[in-house]
Amino acid sequence: MVTTAIVVLDAIALRLNTRPRKTLGYRTPAVTLADTVASTG
Repeated sequence: MVTTAIVVLDAIALRLNTRPRKTLGYRTPAVTLADTVASTG
């Protein structure tokens, strides 16, 4: 039961993080985060 909930929540997080956002210039949150981390490290 718990592992099923984790799988469902992971799927939801993936859908949200790979959805383009108007506020990010139609980039995805995942790409924006990756670019931010790459520029600081």
